[in-house]
Amino acid sequence: MYRLRMGRARPQALLLLCLALVFVALALNVLVYSVCPQYATYGSQRFQSVNGTVPCVMDAPAEECVMSRGSALLVRFFFKAWVFGAAYYWATWVFLGSTVVSFFIVVIRGRQSSVEVDSDEFEDDDDEPLVRT
Repeated sequence: MYRLRMGRARPQALLLLCLALVFVALALNVLVYSVCPQYATYGSQRFQSVNGTVPCVMDAPAEECVMSRGSALLVRFFFKAWVFGAAYYWATWVFLGSTVVSFFIVVIRGRQSSVEVDSDEFEDDDDEPLVRT
């Protein structure tokens, strides 16, 4: 991986970092729908029913409750093309499992000493300028 340091970061490293941030934002958008689907779909919308004011649900009239665009896209993918829904379901479990395994690995291995980290940086440090003339 690229090391990010003030004034010495390569453009490829910055591009990779921006790409990773875009994927994180996309993943969080989908994860919010799985964590709190009611709020991600309708927010705090309510509609007037015979029994009074009730929160919006999937069975509510379409003209009364408006789904968010992100939720409408996900519902269309998950219900019309079941393969995407199944892949998302298993990908969520893989993510949760890898998070738990990563936590245990970090706890068991412990921290690397800062002296070792500094010596590694000096060994990898190239005196080449970022822009060649």
